[in-house]
Amino acid sequence: MNNPLISVIVPAYNASKFLRRCITSIENQYYRNLEIIIIDDGSTDETLSICESLANKDNRIRVFHQENVGLSETRNRGVRYSEGEFIAFVDADDYVSSDYISVMYETALNDNSDLVICNMIFGFDDSYKFKKNEHVVKRCMSAKDILLRWIEYKFVVTYAWNKLYRREWYIVNGFEFPKGSYYEDLAIAHIVVSKAKKISIIDNRLYYYYQGEATSITHDKNILEKRTKDWLGFLEEREYWFRVHGYIDVYKKLHVKMQKYYIVFFCILGKDSLTKALALQKFRNNYNEVLDMTDSVSDKFFFKMFLHLPYVVRSIYVFFSKVGIPIKALKTIHG
Repeated sequence: MNNPLISVIVPAYNASKFLRRCITSIENQYYRNLEIIIIDDGSTDETLSICESLANKDNRIRVFHQENVGLSETRNRGVRYSEGEFIAFVDADDYVSSDYISVMYETALNDNSDLVICNMIFGFDDSYKFKKNEHVVKRCMSAKDILLRWIEYKFVVTYAWNKLYRREWYIVNGFEFPKGSYYEDLAIAHIVVSKAKKISIIDNRLYYYYQGEATSITHDKNILEKRTKDWLGFLEEREYWFRVHGYIDVYKKLHVKMQKYYIVFFCILGKDSLTKALALQKFRNNYNEVLDMTDSVSDKFFFKMFLHLPYVVRSIYVFFSKVGIPIKALKTIHG
């Protein structure tokens, strides 16, 4: 069997604590014909020296250093640097199973898929032991099938990193992450899916998304403001995309979900936040339209309560958040 070169792109910013673990998991892949592209995005810690040390021991590793441009543009540059027939992204604080590449490549080959998506694990383990994948559970779908069932599949579809992409297909379609933005995955996930003739979804969990390090970002009100604005903006753009492309049922479900996002961000943002005020205004503007889109009695009750008593809802939300009890009506999942 011909084993083509596969490019694994690892953006790294101040990742010295986790980078060796990440790269070791890639180096230990059963599939050997890899180029491992590590891009140091202007780190101020020991990331670059670790990259160079790793490259000295494995000639499959290519290291690039740049001034800080952010995750989106770093991924875009990684694609431009890549030479493989397929590409994959891995974040520097995450790690993957030893058959991460081999299972997805064999699936792409057998199904003739443009895009392969695997399941993932979210957690706090520093050294999770992946289960041996003796049987691969998968299904091959068209883009339309996934788009029609977006609410069901968005959890695995939204992210950039649990995927294997045919590089030529990726480049011909001109996919790029928006520069200078947070939640860049949200901006293009549905567009990437829409351009694929065949998509394979693997139920096996091959990627570990590490959540063990809380950063100070969420405590910086300016960064939180920017992150919130980007998130809401990309979700609104996606809503619009589904509507204009004729996926009306999906659009309606997303539109109802957006009301909950507006409430959540009204509750968590500070009193001087412009995005907080904007979220409240958009909720009010959409209220009557959204009420006609949902059959949920609890949603209607909660929306009506927030419309008339937003600060009471905020107080309830803050109280329950402090004691660690989620409000079911506001339960949200990324994307």
